[in-house]
Amino acid sequence: MRPCGACKWSRRRCEPDCIFAPHFPSDDPQKFAVVHKGLPVDQRGRAVSSLVYEADVRVRDPVNGCVGEISSLKNQVSELQKKLAGAQAQNAEKGKEPFETAQEKEPSVFAAARERINEAAEKRIPKFPFDLNEITSDED
Repeated sequence: MRPCGACKWSRRRCEPDCIFAPHFPSDDPQKFAVVHKGLPVDQRGRAVSSLVYEADVRVRDPVNGCVGEISSLKNQVSELQKKLAGAQAQNAEKGKEPFETAQEKEPSVFAAARERINEAAEKRIPKFPFDLNEITSDED
């Protein structure tokens, strides 16, 4: 048996049940080289964390996976932006700063709503094992 790309690179014997063999076949050593050289050492932990997160979401939602989570979050952001625009328009008509009047009138309502949103988010969306603000896109 010829070693897979990962075992060949690390100069170890490739066992028949090697977990890397299906992904880095011996007849395509370039596959492992691209992953190994293209993924800097300092980003490998994040890559693994991302794979774990994606697998977890796929278990909970086998059809849509992460795409379903992203779509749901985008829809929530869109709805909240619409509500914000409506609230800002109402406050602009009254000549007040956005949220100033509403929070003064009913601060407990806003606190309760914020608490419910946070609780729902914690139940629905798993915690990322890394800081999303640290992630950069390829376009940066």
